[in-house]
Amino acid sequence: MNSMAHLPQAPAPSRRERLHEATRTEIKQIARELLAAEGTAALSLRAIARRMGMTAPGLYRYYPSINDLLTALIVDSYNDLGDQILAARTAHRNASYADQFLAIAYAYRAWALFHKTDYLLIFANPMPGYEPPPEIIGPASHRTFSPFWGILQEAWEAGQLRVSDDALDPPELGVQNAANELHCQLAGWREYGQITLPAATVQALLGGWGKMQGLVMLELFGYLHYVLPEPRTLYEAEMQAGLRRMGLAE
Repeated sequence: MNSMAHLPQAPAPSRRERLHEATRTEIKQIARELLAAEGTAALSLRAIARRMGMTAPGLYRYYPSINDLLTALIVDSYNDLGDQILAARTAHRNASYADQFLAIAYAYRAWALFHKTDYLLIFANPMPGYEPPPEIIGPASHRTFSPFWGILQEAWEAGQLRVSDDALDPPELGVQNAANELHCQLAGWREYGQITLPAATVQALLGGWGKMQGLVMLELFGYLHYVLPEPRTLYEAEMQAGLRRMGLAE
């Protein structure tokens, strides 16, 4: 007998609830169109209301402020990017850890290029004075980036990471205190992520994340095209080089 048949079914949303959600979706879609066409300067509840044939106060029932709308857009963007990354990892679940990592790194770039407005909304300040609330943004961003360190953690537990804390980049003469501070920060980050990766791997991961972000940003704004006809080749080469630094190269 199917035990699921006895579980209580959640009530279907009412017509009013469906209309409310449809309106929220329309508001966010118009906001994205304004951001893509004219940037943050064009984004206001009043401008959105004009496009929808509503009054600005009427939008307050859906989003009390422009900051609430921006937060909803950022969470949606993080979730969409997270879905893309998780789908890429699922598709390569039976591949090596190195290939899984590369698959999600490539998916990250592909999503950014296809969703430029959403990507910039996440990683650039979308409006002067706006501060994303960490208690709301944090879980969404964690879902996006946890697959990267999750793959490394699994590889470490399986004995497939070839790295130790001795591999940390040696500090230059006179900056030993800075190196010690970095060690403390890396330890704190490992505790936050509930991971046991070597500090050298964590340093390489965070450094690689910065390079990944930088290359994607340069490509999005067209700067890499001045020197490379196909920026994808540089991105992929750098992601593969990053694997070696993290100790994951095969």
